Amino acid sequence: MYKVILVDDEKLIVESLKNTVLWEAMNCQVVATANNGRQAIEVYEKYNPDIVITDIKMPDMNGIDFLEAIFPKRKSDKVIVLSGFDEFEFARDALQYKAFQYLLKPVDREELYQVIEKAIKEIGKEKVIIHSTDKQKIFDLLIHKTDQPEQLDHFRYREYSVMVVQTIATDLIEQLLEDIQTEDKLLYVYHPSKGQVVIAFGTNEKVMVDMEFIANKIRNNISEAVILIGSETRDLKNLNISYEFALKLGAIRQFVEKNIITEEDYQAYQELTNDSAEVLKAAKEYIETNYQRNVTNESVAKHFGFSSSYFSTLFKKHHGITFIDHITNVRIKHACSLLKDTKKPTYAIASLVGYEDQRYFSQVFKRKMGVTPSTYRKNVSE
Repeated sequence: MYKVILVDDEKLIVESLKNTVLWEAMNCQVVATANNGRQAIEVYEKYNPDIVITDIKMPDMNGIDFLEAIFPKRKSDKVIVLSGFDEFEFARDALQYKAFQYLLKPVDREELYQVIEKAIKEIGKEKVIIHSTDKQKIFDLLIHKTDQPEQLDHFRYREYSVMVVQTIATDLIEQLLEDIQTEDKLLYVYHPSKGQVVIAFGTNEKVMVDMEFIANKIRNNISEAVILIGSETRDLKNLNISYEFALKLGAIRQFVEKNIITEEDYQAYQELTNDSAEVLKAAKEYIETNYQRNVTNESVAKHFGFSSSYFSTLFKKHHGITFIDHITNVRIKHACSLLKDTKKPTYAIASLVGYEDQRYFSQVFKRKMGVTPSTYRKNVSE
């Protein structure tokens, strides 16, 4: 609905306008009233109205001074000026500050309806243009890091963040967000590349609460979507930092194995990485002690609190060898000792070093040592 504020020092006129005009029928709602220009500035800044109906002659601060004060902040709103004075000076001053219409008191109700309807049509047209322009400005800020603070002054949300969604169902995103996009929130959706959607969001509430709600809504409807939530910022000019952080989260997705990844996940990843040297040393000791059991990358990763993919990558990075190759080397090393120092049959040795299938053990042994277990035993016994 279109938001309306009424400004007049005569309370009877305010009440009359508020209660006798069929606002709802015109898709309008009176969100606030004021009795002078100073109060009007306060409610204007608080509610960011679409239509202002204001008297000219008021104590403390008159209607012209009010128009002058809000002039730099205005976008598509329309101001309808009421006056009991048919004077050129008042009309000229009102038009100087882009008053939409100048009406004489007592106001003709039919004329007021016509002016409001005309204002609504103009607002609709201008909002489409402004929305498109603002959307491009935010995109330039995100992608190209353009810094044009004077062009972003009208965005006055308390907190901002950026979400990157990786999905093949990119066309569904905007449909899912239709009921979230309200006038008291900034929400722009971009499609910078195939399979990727970028959502810029601003609110006067807790931005992360809204971002998590959006993420869950997308995830509940698009199960394969990977959602990366960028850092929170209170300065719109830093929105590109939030965007770049969201992209950075994509690099750790294989390690955290989650579909909604946040700054908390990144911090946890950093902590694990910083502590990884001691953990990987302990993992090697664990393998040396338990190689004869059904030890897998998954079981060791779980034992030390890692995701299997992250542990596998970390193990190779730290030790210069894959987990599979390492445990195979450990098992074959112990198999060689048993073949050399005992007379146990091959099937028993296979079981003792962690292989349930003797044939597979023999294949692995030959691949590593170049000969079969029986040939190896014969060679070392000569």
